[in-house]
Amino acid sequence: MRRFGMSVATYAVAILATFLITLIGIGDLSIAQWAILIGLCLFGISLFFFLFYTNANVRFSEPSLTREQIIYSFLYAILLMYWLPEARPIILLFFLPPFSFGVLSLTLRQYLAVVVWVMGIYTALLGLEYFQGRQGFMIKYQLFLYTLFGILLTWFAFFGGFVSNIRRRLKAKKEEIQKANDEIKTEVEERK
Repeated sequence: MRRFGMSVATYAVAILATFLITLIGIGDLSIAQWAILIGLCLFGISLFFFLFYTNANVRFSEPSLTREQIIYSFLYAILLMYWLPEARPIILLFFLPPFSFGVLSLTLRQYLAVVVWVMGIYTALLGLEYFQGRQGFMIKYQLFLYTLFGILLTWFAFFGGFVSNIRRRLKAKKEEIQKANDEIKTEVEERK
């Protein structure tokens, strides 16, 4: 639940940053677009809160639902990237905090699967913009951002997987030590 609280705070920061982007004039959102963004945030928060509160999350292989939360947060980012194309480099930065939550529980394989999902969604966005013939769409610049973002996420995935692996090994060692300690206590009690 503490982790979930941190993810809620991340949504709040993303909304604030979006407001600041529009305030300084990098782009503009209509009332309907704001309603969709805030609705998406509230829906995601409510959905994950419900899963955690009812313990439905324990049915998943990874009960913290980190992968699912990361991918869901990218849906927010992808809408902003479409609606505020001038702010795309800034919006891509929004995604790094949610992505870093994976360090707490994802294995390298799970992290890389998230990278594939995210880059697939991003690919779909670029394909849509290209085929729409969107005004101001510069394919070289967009591919540069796409490639840079992909490299950055992959690096984060390897680093996060490394840190997560260390955490798992330390947890296993702690459990080993606790078990040995309990055995020693039992033996001491028996000798007494």
